[in-house]
Amino acid sequence: TKTAPAVADAPQVTFDLEFKNDGALPALDAVLTDTLPPGVTFVSATDNGVEAEGVVSWQLGNLGEGEGGK
Repeated sequence: TKTAPAVADAPQVTFDLEFKNDGALPALDAVLTDTLPPGVTFVSATDNGVEAEGVVSWQLGNLGEGEGGK
């Protein structure tokens, strides 16, 4: 899931992401990606997130069944 303010009146906005492996098997070498909305300028990402061409990616490694994070 992705949450952010519906309207931003500040120059910097934080997007919060949560993820979970809902599958019946482990997700091997899982990658989380988030496409930035048009007009947004990337500033930074936590947990080694990397931005390229408007897409932020996180290498999550292996996620067991039901495993996830923020």
